[in-house]
Amino acid sequence: MARGTLPQLFKNAGVVLTGNAGASVFGLLSLGLTARALGPEPFGILVLIQSYVAFVQQFTTFNSWPVLITYGAQLLEQHRRDDFARLMKFGIVVDAAGAALGAIGAAAAAYWVGRWRGWDPETIRLTVAYSLVILSALNGTPKAVLRLFGRFKAFAMQELIASGVKLAGVTVVLFLQGGLVTFVGVWMLTTVVGNVLVVAMGWRELHRQGIHGILRVPLRGIGKRCPGLWGQIWTTNLNSTLKVVTQETDVFIVGGVLGVREAGFYKVVKQCSKLVSQATDPLQQVLYPEVAKFWAKDARAQIRTLLYRIGGLSAGLGALVWLVLLVGGRRLLSLVFGPEFAGAYPALLWYMAGTVIMVGGLPFAVALPATGQYSITLRVHLLGSSLYLPGLWVMIHNRGLVGAGMAYVGYHFFRAVVIGRFLRTTLSEPGRQTRPTTAAQIAAVPDV
Repeated sequence: MARGTLPQLFKNAGVVLTGNAGASVFGLLSLGLTARALGPEPFGILVLIQSYVAFVQQFTTFNSWPVLITYGAQLLEQHRRDDFARLMKFGIVVDAAGAALGAIGAAAAAYWVGRWRGWDPETIRLTVAYSLVILSALNGTPKAVLRLFGRFKAFAMQELIASGVKLAGVTVVLFLQGGLVTFVGVWMLTTVVGNVLVVAMGWRELHRQGIHGILRVPLRGIGKRCPGLWGQIWTTNLNSTLKVVTQETDVFIVGGVLGVREAGFYKVVKQCSKLVSQATDPLQQVLYPEVAKFWAKDARAQIRTLLYRIGGLSAGLGALVWLVLLVGGRRLLSLVFGPEFAGAYPALLWYMAGTVIMVGGLPFAVALPATGQYSITLRVHLLGSSLYLPGLWVMIHNRGLVGAGMAYVGYHFFRAVVIGRFLRTTLSEPGRQTRPTTAAQIAAVPDV
């Protein structure tokens, strides 16, 4: 590994962690205050609305930032700044199209989903209104820009501000004794604030790098200048869709089988488990662009060293949090969310165990798309989801909410094994990488 790479990576991760730590605390307090104010059943309705919109957003919008980082790293390495500007405009157009499609689709489908699930008219109207937040989901390209240029303080600031605004809004609504409608409005507002902040920070960073007039550059020939770009975008979008199926559909399955109250319990379990994923997320954020840069240089040994170190550290941090919850998890649930939510403790322990496996293997999952293995990533997601969702349904029917946690453990153990096998092959066989097209070859491609 190049000297100084790992210390710099940890330094960047520490910056993001500072923001994530505050955001995690604010987020847990916001959720706890919301749950206490609404009670289990109205809180469960809010959870189902938010999960529905998140599902549609991920299903219809393009998760463009991983592809933009992979291609952007190569273009910057080759000093092709004009083509980098084209790539960023391409990302902006894709983000905008996906956001518009997602908002329209979520609002239109809410009526059908609501009637199918037996939602009352007010819940349907709230779901339609919540769908509009997708219009602000234009942060794929800004995320790529900030990560490529190492502006991790921006992420820390964005997370902290957005979660702080949410906590302040929830506190005011609680003081005013607002109901479900008001809490939905606060959650909507803070989602928009977070998205707008990322866009503003990404745009500012482009100007700092001397990249201006992106919206005026032509897009003609972008596919030839970045070979395989469209294919990678579609594959990555399918990966994101399958990923959100496991992240959001589980709430609907729990709610459909066990009821709205248990859906709220399950949301609490997931939020508590996010303490681990948000604590280790900074390592993943700084890891992706580093792996992409090493891959552009064909530095496989450095990639392997990086992955093993980050994976071990992430799993260790996750195991420590699991032990803390083992001792004090029931008390934490009662204190933050109210005594009614203490019954989620057994499911929390199982779900957290699955989270520990997930964060330990996440560096390896990140490395697959960062090394251009998008089709392999898609196959892993497809196979994992096709096994996880039926298994989740069966386990919930047989073991209740605890069964959902057990299924989560099995899902991430399976993923870790499969991803490890594929990545070992990718990094151990020289010559598998397709080298980037040279600047001279790109310059010879006409715009058509």
